[in-house]
Amino acid sequence: GALGEVLKQGELEKFATSAFRGWQRRTFNLHKSALVYFTDKQDSVKMVPMNSIEDVRVVNDAMHLTWRDSNGKAQVHRLRATCWEETEAWAKAVKTAWGYSSSE
Repeated sequence: GALGEVLKQGELEKFATSAFRGWQRRTFNLHKSALVYFTDKQDSVKMVPMNSIEDVRVVNDAMHLTWRDSNGKAQVHRLRATCWEETEAWAKAVKTAWGYSSSE
């Protein structure tokens, strides 16, 4: 596709930014240029351009990913895999992709 090859693919739980929703399972695809995920009905795609990401870190059992939305507002998004090792692997992969885009 237009985004290039998929570097990592899988299901992660994303903590809802709206109140009372809690953790929601989403399918994620990581590309060099963007992190893409599907909404719960798999009919809508959200794209996070790598150049909008400001920070990637693992806190406790979740990856905290800070990105700026289209309005330029930075927000922390919490993502987690089924186990800590996989969450860590995702964080590493996102950091690598983020490094590609910031060096291009």
